[in-house]
Amino acid sequence: MATTANNFIKAINKQPRYSTNGIKSEPSGWRTILCSRNKKPIVITIVNSSLFYYIWKCSSDGFNVTKGFVTELIKKLYSDIEDLRIKLYDELLTSLERNSETHVRNQKTTGRTEIQLFRVKPVKPIIDEIDTVLARHYGFTDEELDFIINYNIKYRMGDELNSSEE
Repeated sequence: MATTANNFIKAINKQPRYSTNGIKSEPSGWRTILCSRNKKPIVITIVNSSLFYYIWKCSSDGFNVTKGFVTELIKKLYSDIEDLRIKLYDELLTSLERNSETHVRNQKTTGRTEIQLFRVKPVKPIIDEIDTVLARHYGFTDEELDFIINYNIKYRMGDELNSSEE
């Protein structure tokens, strides 16, 4: 499992497609997080949540997602959350993959770079469901859940929320 960040932390099952001048390599923002196979669905689901993003944004530099931060926060958040069932995990990963696209950049120093990017707007309803389950699990009030979801909309979605693309 690994994460990349760009207004959202995206935890996925495998490294995104990435190549420079036709040579496959690892994106600079890629972080591999190791966990047991039985915990992987819950860990990936939690890392994709707005709650995780909010905690990360408030307690880090808001730019770098480090292995240590993810590992320590997951230890604190993970406590056999039964409601984060495989269904949410499967829906999330399927939707992220389906709503990804290859972005191409031509730079003087590195040449042609192709990277798989993930559009979050189509996945947002699943993220909201994950946050609802997390809020219920941790005993958040409706107002606290509303804050997390509205924080998501106001500060993370930005122009993507207002775009007409699906």
